[in-house]
Order: sequence, then C-alpha cells, then structure tokens
Amino acid sequence: MTVDTINVIAITTALAILATLLGRIIKRPEWLHLVWLIVLIKFAVPVTLPISIGLTVSKVNDQKSLPTLAPAASPETSGPILSEQPPVSLSPPSDPQPSHEGSATTQESVSLAQSWSWKDVSMFVWTTGSLVWLLVMSHHLLRLRRQIRSAQAAPKDMCARATRIATSLGIRTLPRMVILRGSAAPFVVLMGRRPILSLSQKSLDHFDTHQLESVIAHELVHLKRRDHWVRWVEVLATTAFWWNPVLWWTRRQLSHWEEMACDAEVMRSFPHLRMAYATALAWTFETTSDTSPAMVSGLGADTKRLLHRLAAISKDSFPSPPSRRARLVLGLLGLVTLTVAIRGQEEEETARSFTYVPTNVDEEALASALVPTSDSRDVKRTVTVGVPAKRGAILDRHGQVLAGHRLAYEWAFPSVIEGVQLSGEGVATQLDEANRILGTSWEVDANQVDAHFAKRPAVPYLFEHLLTEEQAEKLRTADLGMFLQSTIVRDHPHGELTGHLLGYLGRRTPASTGLLVEGELLGDDLEGKTGLEKSFDAYLRGTPGAIEASLDEGEHLIQAEMIESAQRGKDLVTTLDLEMHQLAREIIVNQKPDSSGGFVVMDPQTGEVLLLHSWPGYDPNLFVPPLSQPRFKTLREDPRHPLFGRAFQGSYSPGQAFKPFVALAGLNAGSFEQEFQVVCTGRVAIGDQYHSDPNHTAHGPIDLEGALMRGCHSWFYRAAQQMGLEPFQDMAKALGLGQPTGLPLPEGSGKFPNREDYGTDSFVIKMGIGYGDFTLTPLQTAQMMACLASGKQRVHTRLLKEQPREATNLNWPERNVRYVRDAFIAATNAPSSTTRPLAIPGVEMAAITSTGQWKEGRFLASAAGYLPAREPRYAFSLVLEGAPGENIRGSKDAAPIVKAFFERWLMRATR
Repeated sequence: MTVDTINVIAITTALAILATLLGRIIKRPEWLHLVWLIVLIKFAVPVTLPISIGLTVSKVNDQKSLPTLAPAASPETSGPILSEQPPVSLSPPSDPQPSHEGSATTQESVSLAQSWSWKDVSMFVWTTGSLVWLLVMSHHLLRLRRQIRSAQAAPKDMCARATRIATSLGIRTLPRMVILRGSAAPFVVLMGRRPILSLSQKSLDHFDTHQLESVIAHELVHLKRRDHWVRWVEVLATTAFWWNPVLWWTRRQLSHWEEMACDAEVMRSFPHLRMAYATALAWTFETTSDTSPAMVSGLGADTKRLLHRLAAISKDSFPSPPSRRARLVLGLLGLVTLTVAIRGQEEEETARSFTYVPTNVDEEALASALVPTSDSRDVKRTVTVGVPAKRGAILDRHGQVLAGHRLAYEWAFPSVIEGVQLSGEGVATQLDEANRILGTSWEVDANQVDAHFAKRPAVPYLFEHLLTEEQAEKLRTADLGMFLQSTIVRDHPHGELTGHLLGYLGRRTPASTGLLVEGELLGDDLEGKTGLEKSFDAYLRGTPGAIEASLDEGEHLIQAEMIESAQRGKDLVTTLDLEMHQLAREIIVNQKPDSSGGFVVMDPQTGEVLLLHSWPGYDPNLFVPPLSQPRFKTLREDPRHPLFGRAFQGSYSPGQAFKPFVALAGLNAGSFEQEFQVVCTGRVAIGDQYHSDPNHTAHGPIDLEGALMRGCHSWFYRAAQQMGLEPFQDMAKALGLGQPTGLPLPEGSGKFPNREDYGTDSFVIKMGIGYGDFTLTPLQTAQMMACLASGKQRVHTRLLKEQPREATNLNWPERNVRYVRDAFIAATNAPSSTTRPLAIPGVEMAAITSTGQWKEGRFLASAAGYLPAREPRYAFSLVLEGAPGENIRGSKDAAPIVKAFFERWLMRATR
C-alpha cells in the first residue's frame, strides 16, 4: 500500500474510535449521527484509491510549444480557455533510446515479470470489487425503480394526513406517496426532482390510524433531515473503500444513530403517538427486516439495536435537541478535523517529484490565442483582442442535452514554422496529401492564405473544414508539417429531431481579413440565427475573454498575455420532453415515413409545451462550421421545405376540431339552448346555396352529441346561421386566435377574420365547420383544446421551466362548458363514433379527427383533443399534409399515429 492509503486508514480509524468513545458519553442521537457522518465524509472526501495504481509519470524532453486557439477539450469546462500547449504532431513519436544495452530476451523477461507485480494484482482486486459493488447497487436501484413504477398511488385521505403531518414538521416539499405490493419497510427516496414516500400494502392492512401516522411522521423526518443525500455519500465512500471493515462499522453506526435521531424528532413532535409508534416499529422489524429495499431502509436486522430504540421510545429518554449554536460549533469542529486530515494527505502527495505535461487546457496558465512569430523586442503596438466564450447548453425538462458541445479538430497553419515562412502553395500541397490520406476532395485558395499571412501573420490560418476523431487519428501518422488543435464546437446530438426548435448558429459579422484591431474577436463571432439559439442568444452567449498582444513593425507577434478569462454562457432549461419527441419520431417514421406535418402536446394545467415536433426537418449540425451560401440555398429551396417548422409556423384550417367551440360560442351568446336539434337531410339550403354533409348522409333529428359522434355538418351549419359573426369573434378573442401564443419562436399567427372580412352568410356557415378563410397553427389548436380541457382559464403556453405560469380567465358559464365537454367525451368514446380509431383501451379521451382540402389537389388530415377526459394531463394537435393526389384522411392516417403515441407513452409513464 502507498503512504497516502495508510494515512487514510489511520485517520479514519482514529476518527471512528473517537466517535465510538463519544457514543459512551454523549446521549444525544443528533450529535452522534453528525459525528459518524464526519467519519464517513473522510472516506469520501477526497476519494483516494486504496491501493497504488502503479502508474509511472516519466519526464519528457523539452520541446517548443505552439500556443493555440482552443477551448477546453472537456465539455465540462466552464468556458473557452486558452493555453500554451505542445503542438499535436501528425508524425509518429520516435522510439525512446534505452539507457543501457541489453538483450531482447532479458528485456522481455523483465517486462513479463513486472506486468504481474503485486501492485497489478491489488489494482485488479480493488477494481473488481468496486465494479461488483456498483453493479449490485445498480441492480438494487433498478429493482427499486421498477417497484415504485408499478406501485399504486396512495389514497387521497392518506395523502391529506401526510400533508398535515408535513406541515406540522415544517416541510415545504411534499413527497409523492405510493403503495408497494407485498411486504416492505417504509422509506423515503429521491428519484427525480420530487421525493417518494413508500408504504407497503401489508402494513396498511395491519396498521391502525395512529400507527400509520407515526410511520409517516418518521419517514417525513428523514426527508426533513435530508438523510437521502447521506445514502449517496455512502455509495461513493464504499466504492473506494469497500475492503475496509472500518467503513462498514461506520455505516452501521451511522444508520443506527440516524434512526434514533428520527425517533427523537417524532416523539418530540407527536408525543401522543408513543405506543403506536413502538408497536408499528416492532411489527415492521418482524415482518420486513429481510425484504427492505436497498439504500433506503435503516431498520436493519439487529435485534439489540431495535430493543435500544424501543426502550428509548417507551421511556421517553430522548434529550432536547441541540441548539443551533451547539450544532454550529460541532459542525465547525468537524470541518477543522477534516481539513487537517485532508491537508496532511495532500502535502504527502505534493511532495512527489515528477514532470507533468498538460494534455488539456489550464485556465490558470498564461494563455495565448496568437502564434509568436517574432523574436524581436521592439514593440510597435499593443492590441487587446477578444476570445469567444463557450455557449450555454439547451436542456429538456429532465436535464437531457438538446444543444451542447462536442470535441472536434481543426487545421491551424501558422505563418512561420521554425523560422520558415509558410506560403499558400505550401498549405495547398499539404492539403493535397491530406486528401490522399483521408479520401476527401477539400480545396484551399492559396491566394487567400497568402493574403491572410500578409495582413495577420500573428493569427494562424484555420482551414474551414472540421476533422473527426477518426480523421485526426489518420493524420497523426503522417508528417505533413501542419498542426491539429482541438476545439469545442456547438453540437445538436439529436439532429433533425429538434432542429426547428433550437435553430442554428451563423456568423454575426464577416470573418476579419485585415490587421488586428482593438476589441476584435478572434475566431468566428457566432450568434443564433433562428429558434431558441436566436431568441436567447445574449443569455447563451457568455462573456468573451481578453488577450493583450504585443506586435512588431511587421505585425508579427512578440508576446501575448491572457488578461481576462471568458465566462461561459448560461444553460437554458426548456419544458420539452426529449423522450416524447423520440417516441413521436419513431411512430411517424414507421407509419408515415414520407409525410410532412406537425405534432404538439402540452400540459393544459400549466401551459408547458412538452412536444413540438415538425417534419421533415434539418440538422443544425450542418451549420457547424457556418454553412456556405450555396449549401444554404440548396437547403432553402428544397421542395419539402425542411426549414419550415410546421408545428408552430404552419397555418391550417382547424376543421372539425373547432366544432365544440362553435357550440360553446352559440350557447354563451344565447343563440340557442342545449336542447337545440336539427333534422339532417344530408344538405342544408341557406339562401340560394346548398351546404352538404360528408357523403350527403342524412342523419335525421340530431343534437350536439350526435353531430360530433357522426361527423354531421348540418347541426353546425344551422348553429352558425343562427349565431352570426359576433359569437365567433368573442370565442376567438377568448381563445387568443389570430395571434401567436407567445412562445420565444418565430410563430405563425394563423388567421381569424374580423368584421371587415365578413361578406356573405356562406362565409359564416363555413366557419361553423372550421373551414373558410380561417386557419390555426397546430400549436394554437393544442392550446385551444387545453382551454376546453380547463374550462376556466386559457393558460399561456410556456417553453421555459423558469417562466412563471400565466393564465387568462375565460368567464364561460360552467353549465355550458360541462354540457359541451360531456357531449364531446361521449361522442369520442361511443362505439359507432367516427373518432373511434383514436380510442385507447382503458383511457377515456376527448378528441376528434378531420379531413379537408389544404391546397389545390392536396388534402389535410388532422386530430386534436385532450386526455384523460375527466382529469386532462395532455392536450394535443396533429396535422399531416397530404402529397399531391394522395387520399389522406384523419381517421385513417392521423388517428393511428395519435393512438400509438399515447398508448406507448402512457404505458411508459406508468412503468
């Protein structure tokens, strides 16, 4: 073992012995828990390997370094850092010369002997043990996750009881309560952003009211104390020190005093539950000690410790909790102890002597983005130039990266290499050789390179094409006299899936070709051109760094100094759900691979947009580096219009999705009553024009529910005739039609006609079935359905998690809303309904499909609604654009996509 490992063992053992002795003196469980927690933290901070890895860091020969312009190679780096690094040579390294002669046989024998030294064996044993431990814990966590997903939600009365207990304990964040099947110890676990409190069905059947309240109170005290975070510290420490018995003793003591501290808090807060609590604890120990989920149960199987706890509960031997001052003093003493222990170990490590060659950028080092090309000390001028900052990431609601960064490589051609001037022809010659190796056909303008070296000799000429890791590896074996430097570039890992939402980057200003000027930004000055990249450009951009460069008379660099580091941009957290987008794309590709359209899903209670998918799309990675004008023109002139975000920019007739709102508008205006019926003969004569039902079907006497169920137009023709334009306009104003919903995207506004557009009765009649000169975006249609799902408010759409919830009261009579919603739900779920293809077994839905002409010779299929019908969680809208001559229909083409999507999504959400 190494010296630092022995230090860790000695320090932690001493701390454990001290904690054990204190346990004989101190009778306060909160104090003892904190003492043992300090011992555990010493194992985890710093995490030191328990054995020597046997890695030898040897000295390297001195070599000239090439200052390069490169952000940090690691995506975790806080921002673009510039540092002076050795050049990445494309030629293979030379073989090291042996310090003395020796036969090949002797050297091979030594190598074999050293390859299985005790260090290697110990390293293998430690690595195997750590991996086994992590695999076991991962198995338990996955098993626990499955148990929770399959658990039932707790009854409302139990949740209300837990809420009262949590309020009395001062807990603000209430956990989600679930009931596990079978027998298991109660526990609180943090999975996601909201903690989960779990009870077993067996305990519910056995406990009376007071026993149940005592168990809930105990678990909520765990939550109040943040004990679930201690479990992760235990995992970290055990991964590194699984072989140390002192660690396991520490964990055992920590668990016991943690439970005692919770017992004390429950007894102080709820003294009337004393006997019920002791009874529940004993019964739980007897029935579940061997079935407790890993990492979450502190009950254990130690009868002696259980008796200790029961005795303390029955005798009320818990002292008053330590004061805030006492806890502060003890915490400071623990911090000092840890600091002294860690510092001694660090000093021992620092004493090791070796030469370190940085393989990554160093933020603290003197950095330069400019190539020194002059040995002169005659400074003509000094100029301060900027360094681009690393752009903030864009994340989905669960923290999944939608737009981040990736490592790439670029060619950097300095104007002078080892005192020799590099020319444009030389660069072109090197590129020809690289093309031969890579099988590419890249070209470079030699005159442009010469012009760059003439005006900007201090700045390396960067070739516009980025290299992949595979290409860079191939070139490392060649000696072409060029340099590779790593760089961090914008990355959209999901390509076309989120292209319309995120947008792409482009140059804010043309790349400079003249002399270096004060304040100039080195590298591409990029900004968001569309989507969220544009809307939040300033938020994502960050603050550039600054370099002070000294130049001689020929504009060659003498020296450069980093005077201010770049500050990384802020991350943007959206309401979008990446898994939902991936599922939607998978289903659409399987069912309608050549289609075009948009699919929107939002939460009608919060306004959060979960899915905003348009297809076909484009890959924003095509714009890295910035796309040339010819390539952009090709993309823009694509007949399928991949740059067009149909989900929030396309305008389409809402069709039958507007029918429930026609009925609601007429009822609110008093144009007719709920008993309003129409005798459908297959067509309606209004003035000198006839308006027909689909297929001229005669439905006879029919009311709202029947009209929605059978797709009858006559009811809505007559309703629109009696209403006139005013109720339509009032409804449009309430729903916000004819204007963008307010997302930070280039939304379309749709079109809702005003009074000046009103011409004939026929115009209003067509609006009664959702057609005419009246269009909505799929996003507007989804928000419209969310309004009906709520019935009380129009919740404004949101695309950012930090954006506050905003809503506008609808002021619709509740009686009318209830009538329309009931008719809508009944029509959707009736066996003979035209929207039956949307039905999902076991899920009541309120939805409707529609088919209509979109353009000359082209049809549109759509579906819209919300679900579950009685307690809506999702409002949706799907639009499919038919190809010329394609016979596309809502029930045949749109409905199967919606049904498959929500069937799989709801199944996934309940796992």
